[in-house]
Amino acid sequence: MNRQMLMALLTGFMAAEGGLTRAASDTDLLRPVRTIPLPGVQGRIDHLAVDVAGQRLFVAALGNNTVEVIDLQKGQRVRSVGGFKGARLADVALDAHPESFQLDTASDRIFVNLVSLPKIAVVDARRSAVAATWPVSAGSAKFPMALDASHHRLFVLTRKPPRLAVFDTDTGREVATLDADGDADDLFYDAARQRLYACFGAGSVIVYAQIDPDRYRELAKVTTADGARTGLFSAELRRLFVAVPRRAHPVAEIRVFETGR
Repeated sequence: MNRQMLMALLTGFMAAEGGLTRAASDTDLLRPVRTIPLPGVQGRIDHLAVDVAGQRLFVAALGNNTVEVIDLQKGQRVRSVGGFKGARLADVALDAHPESFQLDTASDRIFVNLVSLPKIAVVDARRSAVAATWPVSAGSAKFPMALDASHHRLFVLTRKPPRLAVFDTDTGREVATLDADGDADDLFYDAARQRLYACFGAGSVIVYAQIDPDRYRELAKVTTADGARTGLFSAELRRLFVAVPRRAHPVAEIRVFETGR
């Protein structure tokens, strides 16, 4: 059997098994395209947001008490803004400190991670009250979450031990668990490619494949930097932005990845 025939057979096998496997290189899945320095930004970076039409990335530099504004076309910071205050809309009593939230607009429910407890709170947004709680057996110290609304699946990353847990949002049942990396802090679902991108402070981004709503597998593990646990995925731009704090690098920076085919 020649090399071309062998490669054709391997490609067919990979497709039959539900898509890409580790035979694909990491750069096929997450290709580094740019690094944007943030000189002078100190401490923790906690959240990112993007204005797709305006080509602006907003970086909540929590430890610096600023929001950094990045021009994505130029690949540089254009402004540093301070002095924000938010309006308080409602209070919902919870059993423990909440960390991550996912809003299901179709059902008017909010899924909330209760970090120190082995459960997820399901909040009725119309009543501003907890409607149910779901047990989590995969682990504790739950931080990031992501939602696949079309398949009714909620994804949760735990830190102790490092695991990815998948829940059926119709029943609250835990349907799958996978290994993860340390210090999980952000998680995103790519509906177009049926993938998950998970950011870890241990210094990696893991890409998971959704074979079907109940089956998943790890596709790639891409090295980033120690402490680079905050990220943002933009489906419109096909980009994953990963924040590297200054403590893990001489200068704080945003690393930009293309999410591949």
